[in-house]
Amino acid sequence: MAEAGLTLDAVTKMGAETLLTPKETAEALRLSSRTIERWRQVQLGPKASKVGPRRYAYRVADVLAFVRSESQAA
Repeated sequence: MAEAGLTLDAVTKMGAETLLTPKETAEALRLSSRTIERWRQVQLGPKASKVGPRRYAYRVADVLAFVRSESQAA
């Protein structure tokens, strides 16, 4: 059986300050990693935090806030 990856339900159970990689964020939002990267570059999607010279991460609180804002807009 194939691994399902990180789900949004699993993310909601994490601490608000937990950092997710771009890949984990993409899995939770059911998007491609490239979409998450492109959104970060044009300042769309969840707020990204720079955690190294060329590395970004996403706080669980920011990912969940993005999901809430998108569901209210729909």
